[in-house]
Amino acid sequence: MKGTLFNGNATATAEVGISASELTWSSCSFPTTTLGGGRLEIHQTGTSDGTVTGFEIEVTINTLLFGSCVYTLGEKGTHMGTITSGSPAVFTVNALVKRGPGSNVVCPETGKWTATYKLTAPPSTALFVASS
Repeated sequence: MKGTLFNGNATATAEVGISASELTWSSCSFPTTTLGGGRLEIHQTGTSDGTVTGFEIEVTINTLLFGSCVYTLGEKGTHMGTITSGSPAVFTVNALVKRGPGSNVVCPETGKWTATYKLTAPPSTALFVASS
């Protein structure tokens, strides 16, 4: 996952824009491809940690049993997980995603996205979530 961070302020929430080409998959149970990018909103939850809500990201999972299943975070957003500050910062995803348009009708209505992402670029950069 790679995106551009837009700093928040007193009236704007910190957001990360992610294009479809910047969200790639490895070590998945089934072949997974990003169909559409979206954005993440980050809110402070602790001294320097945060919670993340994702919007509009859409992926397809090609399963043996159900065929092609499309899942989305939706326009209204889905709580994705948390950011633990530090160097490296860690984004832990534990989200339920909803079946989207273009899915095979036999695909489950929800899927579970679990992952751990570590901040790797720029190298040796710490990330902390703070209110403005």
